[in-house]
Amino acid sequence: MVRLVIAFAALCVSVLPAPAEWAGDPIVSLRAESLRVGTFNIRYANEGDGPNAWRHRRAMVLGILRTADFWGIQEALPEQVRDIEQ
Repeated sequence: MVRLVIAFAALCVSVLPAPAEWAGDPIVSLRAESLRVGTFNIRYANEGDGPNAWRHRRAMVLGILRTADFWGIQEALPEQVRDIEQ
């Protein structure tokens, strides 16, 4: 979770306009042209969910998460976060 927050903070800083004194510095003045952000309640992993268990939803969720640059996720258990990080 800490890595996700740090990555988001770094991404936010990277889209801010560079101060005038940095103009021309190719490393400092790079900015993102667009940023796709989303929120997703992935539902906690519960084997008792039958066909809706995490093992059945994992591929679908990972596919959706590839469609944006940054996601806020809810109800993720540690094993789900590990799956997403891989």
